[in-house]
Amino acid sequence: GEIVEAKRKYERFQHGYGNVVEVYHADNKPFGDQGFVDAVQDDGQRLTYSGVGAHHQNAVAEYPIRTVTYRARASMLHSIIH
Repeated sequence: GEIVEAKRKYERFQHGYGNVVEVYHADNKPFGDQGFVDAVQDDGQRLTYSGVGAHHQNAVAEYPIRTVTYRARASMLHSIIH
């Protein structure tokens, strides 16, 4: 499916920089999809899942997301005031 195609593109991109994807750490949705799980296993990779509400497990991504959210909120409030 679409998620497996995205996985393949991501791995080709990483390969271009000399990286090999060995492990995926992801949310259950959509990465719990059987097609994605099968593709990971077929490629000899491991797949682990974050716990529900466990934002601390993906701090590298969560910090930039929080920063963008705060800046967008500040910008909207500024536009309301001015």
